[in-house]
Amino acid sequence: TTTVPGAVAPTRVLVVGDSVALTLGVGIAYSSPAQNLTVSNDGILGCGLLRGGQIWVVGVWSNVATNCQQWPARWDSDVSVTKPQVVIVR
Repeated sequence: TTTVPGAVAPTRVLVVGDSVALTLGVGIAYSSPAQNLTVSNDGILGCGLLRGGQIWVVGVWSNVATNCQQWPARWDSDVSVTKPQVVIVR
């Protein structure tokens, strides 16, 4: 890797949460080169902070998916791997 003298390393951003986080992360990643950001996006459709219970999806109540209930461990791993300077939870 070549480093330009005086260049500032990109700010590391982690986006986590539900579908809103997912689409927000895509948008931030799209503009990341201009903003000097490195974006890691772990937003998952239908996976907010709720652990268990039901959510309203496409006009029907559905059980929260099992993988959604594991967000504390998944986000902890995300932080360990990406070492973000900024975390967006949505």
